[in-house]
Amino acid sequence: MPLSIEDYKTPSNTYADAFDDAMADVPARNTAWYTDGTHGAHGETLVWPSGTLDIPRTLAIPRDKNVSVAGVGPNSTVLDFSGTAGDPMFDVGTGGTAYHVGGLYDLVIKGAHIEFGTASNRLFEIVRCVFYDIDTFAIKTAASSVVNKRIRNCDFVRTAGGVDLGNSACDLWTISECMFTRLTDTAVRCNGTGARMIWVDRCDFELMADANNDKPWVHCDEGEFVRVTSNRFGNETDATWGGGPPKYMIAIGDTAGNEQGTLGGYQITGNHFLGRLGGPSSDSAVHGIYLGKAIKESLVNGNQFKEHHGSLIQEAFHATNGARDNSWSGNVWDSNNHAAGPFSGTAKGFRRDDV
Repeated sequence: MPLSIEDYKTPSNTYADAFDDAMADVPARNTAWYTDGTHGAHGETLVWPSGTLDIPRTLAIPRDKNVSVAGVGPNSTVLDFSGTAGDPMFDVGTGGTAYHVGGLYDLVIKGAHIEFGTASNRLFEIVRCVFYDIDTFAIKTAASSVVNKRIRNCDFVRTAGGVDLGNSACDLWTISECMFTRLTDTAVRCNGTGARMIWVDRCDFELMADANNDKPWVHCDEGEFVRVTSNRFGNETDATWGGGPPKYMIAIGDTAGNEQGTLGGYQITGNHFLGRLGGPSSDSAVHGIYLGKAIKESLVNGNQFKEHHGSLIQEAFHATNGARDNSWSGNVWDSNNHAAGPFSGTAKGFRRDDV
């Protein structure tokens, strides 16, 4: 049976205290659930009541608890953080052994981020959650080797950024069916050395702050075997809030003009890239994909590019950084304004079957 956090709330304690008391009643696992056979994959579930609940400090989910934390339904439970600025709402995985399997479900997370603080190779998923009014990335790693995490059906609204894989070897992350809107930083950023098998799939991206127009929606400064598939990169504008599409929809490597090494195994396919003709000057031109690093053994196919000021693919250092063995095929462009063609150069290393 799920444990109700409300049952642990008293007039003299906070909801953070009630959460800790409920967590204490979940037995620690000395072995993984699939070897001792005594618990299901997600172990116990702690359920928050409905309403807006004040959370005065960080809540810890130890990685030996095999616990899930849930609201009573979509948009029904709002966790409103009033603790120290910069602290996370949830610290996932700190303490205990590495047997954690669990998740966060049906929660509105307001005012603070979720942090994976310790290396873990067990499944943890975040599903049907809303991240709102957060002045940093809403989900981020604070350790290397945070592996096998799934973010699904979540909304990111007025956050500084979305998901930040900022540490090495953070592999096997899936971000799918999410919406990112009114951000001031990158929606999905992968800049941890050696990160592999990152999948961004069927997400909707709209409204980057004009003041932060240089922040791509998806930015991979490191990492290999990254798939960006079937997403919509929108061209909505909001004059009151001050936002629209960023200069680059996807960037691989440094966008400040610094030459870097080679990355490989990318798949950018089935996406819809919308620019905004008649919008800003060429200084803020909307490009589809920016390659600041050489890219090798990768595929760009089946995408639609529409109403872009600039190049569909803008390559930096394409003559010197060893781009090779890539394929551009089956892409469609419509009503674009790129006088020099879809590529901003020779597109070295691309087999361009439809150019």
